[in-house]
Amino acid sequence: MIIGPLEKQLVSDLVTLGNAPIPTLTLNVVADSAAANIYQFGLAIEDEAIQAARRAWNDGQRTALVMTLESEWGKRATAAFTEEFSALGGLVLDTIEYANRDDYSAKVTDLLAINESEERSNLLRQIIGPGFETEDRRRQDVDAIFLGALPQAARQIKPTLAFFYAGNIPVYATSNIYSGRPNPISDQDLNNILFTGSPWLLRPPSDNHIRLAQQGKNTDSRFGRLYALGLDAYQLYPYLNQLAASPSARINGETGSLSIQHNNHVQRELDWAVFQDGQPQLIP
Repeated sequence: MIIGPLEKQLVSDLVTLGNAPIPTLTLNVVADSAAANIYQFGLAIEDEAIQAARRAWNDGQRTALVMTLESEWGKRATAAFTEEFSALGGLVLDTIEYANRDDYSAKVTDLLAINESEERSNLLRQIIGPGFETEDRRRQDVDAIFLGALPQAARQIKPTLAFFYAGNIPVYATSNIYSGRPNPISDQDLNNILFTGSPWLLRPPSDNHIRLAQQGKNTDSRFGRLYALGLDAYQLYPYLNQLAASPSARINGETGSLSIQHNNHVQRELDWAVFQDGQPQLIP
């Protein structure tokens, strides 16, 4: 048995070589690729974006806006959410990227088409006269917002959405939004955001989690999910053949509920949580 490699390019190189002579469990995923005896397992953002699309659709949302960080994982999250939501029958109205130092207010007004409302107001004011009063409005055709953001950015974006009349629109987010440690004071602004998360971060710690926490100082940080990846890789490898033979079979791991699909990719079903009083609350 071989476990690895971790880097995406090395996984791609390995898959390009073709079928492996020894069962190999990689620690990253290359999209739309498969090779016999190579099982791909990783913390792909696509898993989370797809589950966010399904959750939004099952909640009755039919139109969505997408706002993600200008980055590789942000682009992949946007693409995966858009593809899955559209396949279900939903409509992604618009997408926008932001940088960490951007003016979030400007990005949100663009996303919500506030500028178009201002332009209509100015035009009416020119026609009717200076005494004409209006109130800017956001676009009214959106049911939900998909957000890919780190905690610091999300704490500014969510209040900005509320300021521009979108505080009542459901927001679905990836696990990046949670730092990994409860921070009720700083995370008050994230209230009511629904987000995906691994059992490692959202559920009471397992025995393995506790043992690792006694040896490492960062197991409960956002980067602690790499410990979870390692534990699940160790737990998965004896059962690869059985899981591959039955896609409905699952193992409950630290990174989610794990199964192997037809392309030998390990699929993760994550937990869902919502911020309440600044703290993540697991949704049954």
